[in-house]
Amino acid sequence: MNPTLVLASLILALTGGYVLLCASAPWTRCSKCSGTGRKPGRAGKILRSPCRRCDGSGIRVRIGRRAFTWIDREYRRGTAPDHTRTDDNPFRSRRTP
Repeated sequence: MNPTLVLASLILALTGGYVLLCASAPWTRCSKCSGTGRKPGRAGKILRSPCRRCDGSGIRVRIGRRAFTWIDREYRRGTAPDHTRTDDNPFRSRRTP
């Protein structure tokens, strides 16, 4: 087999697996606080202040899910009907002067 083909299929399989993971489980533990929701302190002690990255919840959205949501919103904004045109304004009088 061609090594380029093997590498391409491996990358495609890993990407597909990550897409499925982001679709089925969009949340993951916060890597900064390890899912505790509290900011890690010095020498391994846990401080009382909440983690800034996850806002104290201990979970965060995966990067792939954020990218999918951004792409989806941009697509919807681009295909949404334009409601700012004056000729289709329902509140404008249709009578001619």
